[in-house]
Amino acid sequence: MQYSIERNNQTFGPYELSVIQSYVNEGKILLQDKVVSNNGENISVRDVLKRNNLKYKIKSGTVFSQIQSFGLNLLLPKDSISYKTLKQDSKLLIISLVGLAPAFLIRITGATVFTFYVIALYFSLIWGLFFFSVFKTNQVSIKKTVSIFFTVQIVIFFSVFILDINQFNPFYKLIDEGNSFVNQVVGFIFGVGIFEDLVKLLPV
Repeated sequence: MQYSIERNNQTFGPYELSVIQSYVNEGKILLQDKVVSNNGENISVRDVLKRNNLKYKIKSGTVFSQIQSFGLNLLLPKDSISYKTLKQDSKLLIISLVGLAPAFLIRITGATVFTFYVIALYFSLIWGLFFFSVFKTNQVSIKKTVSIFFTVQIVIFFSVFILDINQFNPFYKLIDEGNSFVNQVVGFIFGVGIFEDLVKLLPV
């Protein structure tokens, strides 16, 4: 008796049982594939093999053998990652520069206060441009967005680092390492988060 194999609404075969057994061992036919016999019966390949006492041993192989069967070019496409191709891909270069800029900055300058502030400006600028792009309105221009961004940064820098207005905020003292975890959470929320966001509203 011969059987046809159905997968994804496509029919293959018909095949003899020995051929199906061989294809299962090679991984060409799956055990969950449907089998349609000449008499119209519709069951799985596993059930057909079990009914006819046919054993199978699927070749799983190692990870390296599977990668080799795919071809190394799938994982390392030499033509796509050549210097000439990367040089011509302006979008990839821009994304790489934007994404790796903080890492290069830390590598060059180290973990300094200047590095921290520049990275803070970096992410603030990216988020600002993101919200400008997603929630863009006719009343807001890119020039106004950039001007408000830098005005906010100047106000925050002057207020926090020059005037040291954090000393007037009782919650700010709770962020010290000597305090409990709950006190630190309260300090970071009300002493840092909400306090700085209120300062950011001043230029706006």
